[in-house]
Amino acid sequence: MTEIHRRGRGEQADRSAGGECSRPGSVDTVRRRGRRNWLRLGALVLIGALVAGVVALVRQATAPAWPPRDWSLVVCDIGQGDALLLHTGPSSAIAVDTGPEPDREDACLRRFAITDIPLVILTHFHEDHIGGLTGLLAGRRVGAIETTIVDDPPAGAKSVRAWAAAARVPVRRVQPFERGRIGHVAWHALWPDPQELPFVVGPPGNGDNREEGMSEHGGEGSGPNNSSIVLAVSIDPEPAESAAARSAYGSAPASAAARYASASAPAPASATASSAADVAATTPGGPLTALLTGDIESPVQQLLLTGSHRDELRATVLKVPHHGSANQAPGFAAAVDPSIAVISVGRGNPYGHPAARALRLAGSGGARVYRTDLDGDVVIGQTSEPGQVAVRAQHDDGTPGDRAGGSGGPEPGTSPTRRHGYERSHARHQTTSD
Repeated sequence: MTEIHRRGRGEQADRSAGGECSRPGSVDTVRRRGRRNWLRLGALVLIGALVAGVVALVRQATAPAWPPRDWSLVVCDIGQGDALLLHTGPSSAIAVDTGPEPDREDACLRRFAITDIPLVILTHFHEDHIGGLTGLLAGRRVGAIETTIVDDPPAGAKSVRAWAAAARVPVRRVQPFERGRIGHVAWHALWPDPQELPFVVGPPGNGDNREEGMSEHGGEGSGPNNSSIVLAVSIDPEPAESAAARSAYGSAPASAAARYASASAPAPASATASSAADVAATTPGGPLTALLTGDIESPVQQLLLTGSHRDELRATVLKVPHHGSANQAPGFAAAVDPSIAVISVGRGNPYGHPAARALRLAGSGGARVYRTDLDGDVVIGQTSEPGQVAVRAQHDDGTPGDRAGGSGGPEPGTSPTRRHGYERSHARHQTTSD
């Protein structure tokens, strides 16, 4: 009895001393284990956050800068329309068309830090090519605006002249087959040809079947589309006169207009041939060439294929005509033989652009096809490797293009920068004389 009594007192002493805390299943033990688990979980969360932060910093440090500093040509993602930039110097570019909305045009110019625009070329007067002009004019130095020779639709032509007058920017019409050069960029206008134009531009209201992609503007018809300016462009990263050109970019708009007027006047054949040779001689792989086609449709494409300037259609980059409508001449893209084809098109547009036929023709010669609706801004730059161009695509929210590799399918987990060769025809390409 005494022994039993002593054990009981010992147990009682253990309990009073907290000995029960060491017994499995006690309340305090559970609490202690819970605290340890929470501490472990917190440590894991902290470690995970630190790792994620380091990964983000590494990605930011290793990702190519956006926008790229060495870009030559940009096809802006401005929705259903066209807006292109041709790099002419620091903060300076020629603008070809302005898209349908001022805010989106302004946003693209801001993304690429463009404050000086020595020349705006409006290929024709449809809203999706001129509607963003006021966004371009706001707060920037603009030297001159050049338009096509047909004021159709009249309301569009009237709006352009009113906006230009308000901004005190001179407007002039493109000269037949004019050649010009500003900074890094030389161009030759292959169309419109005043002698051939009446055969392909019908009266307003001569609309065609939307299913065939002939007209996206209903009653306005395809006439204005076929009056689009077509430019054979040559872009050199280091032209001989680059230093002088860059120093002139900060001058007043009036002097910029004077520079443009002297540069773009039609020149004799001997002079134009010399100009093309100068451009081609400045880089080992020759200049980056591009064919900018506005909205021309099959009739004009056929005329260009059979005309005296057919050889000048060949280019590294093709801006696919009319947002990739189905109305494409079968041999046109093949004659251009591009390495890169870009379709400027709006996501979910009601016109069925780009048509499957246009996609097939654009990529039939092996060209990589990019689309602004899927890829965002498409940025094309020259590289130090002869016969190579680099292409990057990114949406305005900073995300890479949905198909950064262009046509041929997405390439998950790879860089959005792509290098494309054009040795097969374009490294030796030079613009021919009239």
